[in-house]
Amino acid sequence: MVLSILLRLLVGLAAVLVTLALFSLVGKVMDWVYRRWAPHGTWQPPLNTREPPASPVDSDAE
Repeated sequence: MVLSILLRLLVGLAAVLVTLALFSLVGKVMDWVYRRWAPHGTWQPPLNTREPPASPVDSDAE
């Protein structure tokens, strides 16, 4: 009984560790692909992705 529970916990822990290892491997492959084929020094992250602020002129006053 106790051995069965411990075995299930061990299998679950192993499954979690294998999943994390696979995610890490995929991330490393994607990073290598990006570094290998991306044009370097051209891409900049967007400074502001929000819409520009509305005009300061009050739309009710006409």
